[in-house]
Amino acid sequence: MHKLITIPNPFDLDCRAIIQSKDSNTPSVIYFALTAKETLCLDPFNQMVQYLKGYPINFFSITLPYHDEGIPHAKTIDHWRSELLSGPDFLLDFMKKLEALSHFLEKEQLLSIKNSCLAGLSRGGYIACFLASMIKEFRFVLAFSPMSVIFSDDEKAELIKKNLFNPHWELKFFTQDLYDRDIKFFIGNRDVKVDSAKCFSFIHQLSEIAFQNRIRPCKAELHIYPSVGLKGHGTPPEIFSKGVAIVYRQEDFDKKDITLEENSPEEIRDLLIEMDVRLNGKWI
Repeated sequence: MHKLITIPNPFDLDCRAIIQSKDSNTPSVIYFALTAKETLCLDPFNQMVQYLKGYPINFFSITLPYHDEGIPHAKTIDHWRSELLSGPDFLLDFMKKLEALSHFLEKEQLLSIKNSCLAGLSRGGYIACFLASMIKEFRFVLAFSPMSVIFSDDEKAELIKKNLFNPHWELKFFTQDLYDRDIKFFIGNRDVKVDSAKCFSFIHQLSEIAFQNRIRPCKAELHIYPSVGLKGHGTPPEIFSKGVAIVYRQEDFDKKDITLEENSPEEIRDLLIEMDVRLNGKWI
């Protein structure tokens, strides 16, 4: 695989890329999960990158807020909540920078927005949807175990009473902007960390709005698999392999004689254990 490079930009964002083709019209994946480097290089989080290594697809990633400041990844969302309640909306500021960066990358002929897929893991899925709502030319969104709300229902109720709640802290705020997009979500059937039911609710709302706007069939899909990992929040490698179909159509695989190999049950188990201990700060 080509080496990881840093993309200098005027927005003070940590943007990294793996460029496998220098053609600016090459399909690209902008993938959000942890830090940009971890997202593209750290197994098992970079499973999507591994499946498509060596093929004409370019990968980009941007470090998410507070993921490079020594805060354990398992505690980052708690930190997000605290910061959102104690100061300016850093998340909205970050998203505006992401929007500007996307146009910057296209202007620099590093990618084509219309040929790009936004992808995310957990909180990265929320970020991917948020960005797609801001730039309508992003037609494809792929999310694994996506976070659909930042605050719990009880926390939200208290924030509403105090007039402190911002609607964009929930994915359902973006349904009017996303109902005509090609969206694929993958989640465990009992993910209690991000709540499988809320994920379904978002996809269902997209489907209803698409129906009202005479879009049939709606391209918002929810794929449910048996929950694994801590709090049912794990994403098995074979789910990542299914997800790459939104980036590279099956006929393209067949044309180029590319075969996606499924992991053995033992490999899947080992990767899930590794993901769990990495996220919870136990990895040595």
